[in-house]
Amino acid sequence: MTWLTNIWNTAREVWSFRHEPEHFRKLADFYWRALLVLAALTIMGFAAYGMMKFMDSLTANEDLLVASGTGVPLLNQRDLQATLEGFEARRARYEALKVSTPNIADPSR
Repeated sequence: MTWLTNIWNTAREVWSFRHEPEHFRKLADFYWRALLVLAALTIMGFAAYGMMKFMDSLTANEDLLVASGTGVPLLNQRDLQATLEGFEARRARYEALKVSTPNIADPSR
């Protein structure tokens, strides 16, 4: 416990003589270290929260994919396939437009 009282006495001494350059340097050093520790704890907290949410999404079971009470799956295979085919058709149209650009008159003339 003497180390705790020693730290407290040193902190009180540094604060009481904070206008002196040698003590001001100690205060600045403490401030810098406190900011570093706070930033590290914040980053670790965000990383832990993100990892927790990521693990929750990995452990989700198929019960989440079924609408509650109806027993009908929220993700329908036919609807998904139709959506994918729509994306493919859109990509094909885009590629065709890239190859042959349409002639559009300049409206400013």
